[in-house]
Amino acid sequence: MKKIAIFVSHWSEEQAKYFLEGAKRRTLEGGVRVSMFSSYGDFDGDKPVNFGEYNVFYLPDLSLFDGAIVVANSIYDKTVLDNLVSHINAYGVPLILADYDTGDDKAYFVGVDNYDGISQIVEHLIIKHHCKKLHYVSGPDKDRENIERLQAFEDTTEKYGIPKENTDVIHGMYQFADGLSTGAKYVSGQLELPDAVVCANDLMAAGVCDVLLDNGVRIPDDVIVTGFDNYEFSQHYKIKFTTFDRPKEDLGYICLDRILKLTNGEKSERQTKIRGRLVLSESCGCNEEQYENNLDYIRRIYITNVTGNNTYSSTKELTDTLLSAKDFETMLVALSNFSSTYFSNPPLLVIDDGFYKSMFRSSEDKRLMRGYSDKSHLFYYSEASEKLCEISFSTRELIPEKMQKQKENIFNFFMPLHFQGKCMGYIVAD
Repeated sequence: MKKIAIFVSHWSEEQAKYFLEGAKRRTLEGGVRVSMFSSYGDFDGDKPVNFGEYNVFYLPDLSLFDGAIVVANSIYDKTVLDNLVSHINAYGVPLILADYDTGDDKAYFVGVDNYDGISQIVEHLIIKHHCKKLHYVSGPDKDRENIERLQAFEDTTEKYGIPKENTDVIHGMYQFADGLSTGAKYVSGQLELPDAVVCANDLMAAGVCDVLLDNGVRIPDDVIVTGFDNYEFSQHYKIKFTTFDRPKEDLGYICLDRILKLTNGEKSERQTKIRGRLVLSESCGCNEEQYENNLDYIRRIYITNVTGNNTYSSTKELTDTLLSAKDFETMLVALSNFSSTYFSNPPLLVIDDGFYKSMFRSSEDKRLMRGYSDKSHLFYYSEASEKLCEISFSTRELIPEKMQKQKENIFNFFMPLHFQGKCMGYIVAD
């Protein structure tokens, strides 16, 4: 059975969540065991906390794995991403970057065709809606996805003879606030309203629409607004967006299937672009995207949101369980009784040897700031003997052999346990 490591941040957010669902679907076909190393780095601006979160990426000994996948666009700090890619490459295992290409010449890339997506949107606006003046609200200037999308906007407008003076680029950062500020410029007259505003993602499109609609600008009668990504909210917002659907769940399946083929010696192109789908809707005046009916659509979105919220609440519930314990033994009892609708079994608590020595053996703080100690300690509460049990083991194993025999899961989550930037250990869930 092949062993694959997946590295992801913000795993309960929509894009990463669907990616993992696709990867899980592939594991059910057999022949693979997945270990997912998950962080919530850059959730806020606290650098030590972010450092502690990202440290979980350095937990596995990748010489024991057959391949690795990085859900690259889930890692917001590109320095962290580049360092992780270099770290994985040092082990010489096949590596796939999902949905964001860092340009690393040793890694394979599988992701949506950004150029094709914006080209399809702009072509539709020019051919179907006869737009002659178009603005593009961009993402970060150095972001590779944005570079591809901006190039597609410029090439396609030029292809159809739109003069340069009839196009404009408003620079953003993929944030809702960028859309709000762009919309405000149109309303204030700082920018003249074009025929169409092409946004590099749905969040910015939502911001633009918010301001315009609140100030009496009619969409699409006065101006067309489009997005990109086809996030769930895009078809159930104040107005349904014309957008471009990136096949998030299929991407997870394809990446895991591709890495398994690479580990078996099969050849592959360095870049694999997945073709997405143009979604035509209200914000451009087309209603070709039909749903069963409004009630069924709302029900589907509600179920999806509940599932997404459940992953977040399960993680929060686990954190609350740890933080509310009065002492170490109480915490372990609570963990052994922990249940959630997302994780299959109660999680395992693994304490790093540095923290273990600080806690039990020495007054000196021996917690690491980077990586993990060679030795770890798994603590659990035995209901049979009604006492605290400990298993010391090599961290390379990730889970002690005794516990591995009990946990035959093919998809395990590893999440960091830390205080600010200092390592305390990790949690294993399935």
